[in-house]
Amino acid sequence: MFDKVLYPTDFSDVSKKALAYLKSMKNAGAKQVIILRVINEKRVERISEEGGLMKKILVFDDEEAIRMLYELELSEDGYEVISSGNASMWLELIREHRPQVVVMDKKMGRQDGLDILHQIRRYFPVLPLVLCTAHPSKYIDENPRMVDFLATKTSDLKDLKEKLRAALSLPRH
Repeated sequence: MFDKVLYPTDFSDVSKKALAYLKSMKNAGAKQVIILRVINEKRVERISEEGGLMKKILVFDDEEAIRMLYELELSEDGYEVISSGNASMWLELIREHRPQVVVMDKKMGRQDGLDILHQIRRYFPVLPLVLCTAHPSKYIDENPRMVDFLATKTSDLKDLKEKLRAALSLPRH
C-alpha cells in the first residue's frame, strides 16, 4: 500500500466520486491522502483532511536546517509550509502562494529581515508578519505596525506555534 496518495481535483461530480474512493484507501492502509484543489495549470491549493483549505505559511530563513525543522513540525500540525532561503524572492513567493502568514528570520545572510518585512508591509498591509530572532529581548520595535508578532528562534517551536495561531486569528481587512 502507498504511504502517500496525492489527488488533484477540480471538485466536479466525477472527481468527488473518485475522492470518496481515495478516502477509502486511507482506511485500507495508506498513511496519508493529500487532496490538491486545482485552480489552474499553475496553481493548486492543498485541502486538509477535514475538507477545508490548509493554512499556508511562508517561511524565510537562511539556515536550511531551520527551514527543514519548520517544514516538518508545522506540516505535522496541519499547515502547508512554503520555505525559502532567498528573502529577495518575497514578492514573487507571496503572489504565487498567497500565504496567510509570513515568518521571517531577523538575520537573512547579509540582508536584515526587518528591511524585508518593511517592504512586505508596504505592499501587503494586512498580511500577518512574524519575526523570529534568537534574542527577542534585544528587539526594539520602532514601528509597531511593521511586525505583528515576535517569536523566539529556538529548536522548540512552542512560542512560534502560539504566535502563528494568534496571527491566523487576526482579522484581515
